[in-house]
Amino acid sequence: MENRSSSARVGYARLIDRFALPALPLPTIAVIDGSVRGRDQIRQGDQDVLRFQPTYRPDDTPLADLLFALRYEGINLHVLSLLFTKRGAQDIQPFVDASPQSLFARRLGYLYEWLMDEALSFATPSRSSYVPLLDPDLQFGLSNGTRNAKYRVIDNLPGNRAFCPLVKRTARLQSMLTNDLAKQTQQTLAKYDPDLLRRAAAFLFAIKWCREITETGTPPKAVTKRSGHASAKSTPSIAVIKSMRSGGMPI
Repeated sequence: MENRSSSARVGYARLIDRFALPALPLPTIAVIDGSVRGRDQIRQGDQDVLRFQPTYRPDDTPLADLLFALRYEGINLHVLSLLFTKRGAQDIQPFVDASPQSLFARRLGYLYEWLMDEALSFATPSRSSYVPLLDPDLQFGLSNGTRNAKYRVIDNLPGNRAFCPLVKRTARLQSMLTNDLAKQTQQTLAKYDPDLLRRAAAFLFAIKWCREITETGTPPKAVTKRSGHASAKSTPSIAVIKSMRSGGMPI
């Protein structure tokens, strides 16, 4: 009989435990919890916990946990990279061979090749529809990704192997998207005198200039180039810098 007070880690968390992967702490973990009906999400300390009733429990195999993680937790490139480095393709190759039409097989196959820079054998399913690599219901991805003909997936990852930050799609972030923050910002700025805004921007630039020249001893050319509108006229002089410092300016 299921112990209703017990919970067991699954998905990425169980893969980390099973293979002692040196992974960073997970921001979200998944557990099977006998006290839950259906599924829910709670906050425990600095982690979100996805709780599932026992009928969701995946088989006790690496592949089952991988599929569970992709379906409910999204893509974690950090954990996948550690797992693939340790296990190679032994969990992936038999799965893509047996289920070439499966969207999860195609996602896993593509992710393995993308992360490991190592090709798998794969019979491209000619009639399969293209599917997004990142599930847009779980994570934010590119709206126009690159199509991969081999796996028939759309690579909508917002980065490359060297740097690819992934953001979980939460209700809070989704609500912010619908608020049109750019429009709200423009409306707020429109309430102020344009000359006042230009002076404020120049003041902030001067503070940044002072910080960098104090730390490096040389004018920050990169800052001048990035600012675009900055000129010799708007660049603070050494006298101005000394005045700002003597006056207690926080530089």
